[in-house]
Amino acid sequence: METQKLPARTYSVEEAAALIGVSRSLLYRQAAENKLPAGMGAIRIGTTTRFPKAAIDRLVGTEEAA
Repeated sequence: METQKLPARTYSVEEAAALIGVSRSLLYRQAAENKLPAGMGAIRIGTTTRFPKAAIDRLVGTEEAA
Protein backbone atom coordinates (compact mmCIF):
# COMPACT_ATOMS: atom_id res chain seq x y z
CA MET A 1 0.00 0.00 0.00
CA GLU A 2 1.35 3.39 -1.00
CA THR A 3 1.27 6.10 1.66
CA GLN A 4 0.71 9.74 0.86
CA LYS A 5 3.27 12.16 2.23
CA LEU A 6 1.78 15.34 3.70
CA PRO A 7 3.37 18.71 2.99
CA ALA A 8 5.99 19.75 5.51
CA ARG A 9 3.73 22.50 6.84
CA THR A 10 0.04 23.20 6.68
CA TYR A 11 -2.34 25.95 7.73
CA SER A 12 -5.58 25.46 9.63
CA VAL A 13 -8.81 26.68 8.04
CA GLU A 14 -8.74 29.72 10.33
CA GLU A 15 -5.13 30.59 9.39
CA ALA A 16 -5.68 30.08 5.66
CA ALA A 17 -8.91 32.10 5.64
CA ALA A 18 -7.24 35.00 7.47
CA LEU A 19 -4.28 35.02 5.07
CA ILE A 20 -6.49 34.89 1.98
CA GLY A 21 -8.99 37.38 3.39
CA VAL A 22 -12.14 35.25 3.27
CA SER A 23 -14.42 33.77 5.90
CA ARG A 24 -13.94 30.26 7.26
CA SER A 25 -17.34 29.24 5.93
CA LEU A 26 -16.49 30.42 2.40
CA LEU A 27 -13.20 28.51 2.50
CA TYR A 28 -14.96 25.34 3.70
CA ARG A 29 -17.61 25.74 0.98
CA GLN A 30 -15.05 26.32 -1.78
CA ALA A 31 -13.11 23.24 -0.65
CA ALA A 32 -16.27 21.10 -0.57
CA GLU A 33 -17.23 22.24 -4.08
CA ASN A 34 -13.67 21.76 -5.46
CA LYS A 35 -13.51 25.44 -6.41
CA LEU A 36 -10.09 26.17 -4.91
CA PRO A 37 -7.12 27.22 -7.07
CA ALA A 38 -4.93 24.38 -8.37
CA GLY A 39 -2.60 22.95 -5.75
CA MET A 40 -4.56 24.39 -2.85
CA GLY A 41 -6.62 21.28 -2.19
CA ALA A 42 -7.79 20.71 1.34
CA ILE A 43 -6.19 17.90 3.31
CA ARG A 44 -8.56 15.98 5.58
CA ILE A 45 -7.06 14.37 8.68
CA GLY A 46 -9.91 12.77 10.55
CA THR A 47 -12.32 15.63 11.18
CA THR A 48 -9.62 18.29 10.74
CA THR A 49 -9.12 20.20 7.49
CA ARG A 50 -5.71 21.66 6.65
CA PHE A 51 -4.27 23.51 3.65
CA PRO A 52 -0.72 23.19 2.23
CA LYS A 53 1.42 26.12 3.39
CA ALA A 54 3.24 26.40 0.06
CA ALA A 55 -0.03 26.73 -1.88
CA ILE A 56 -1.43 29.42 0.43
CA ASP A 57 1.88 31.31 0.44
CA ARG A 58 1.96 31.23 -3.37
CA LEU A 59 -1.61 32.48 -3.55
CA VAL A 60 -0.96 35.46 -1.27
CA GLY A 61 2.57 36.11 -2.56
CA THR A 62 4.49 35.33 0.62
CA GLU A 63 6.61 32.44 -0.62
CA GLU A 64 9.86 31.98 1.24
CA ALA A 65 13.01 31.51 -0.80
CA ALA A 66 14.09 27.88 -0.84
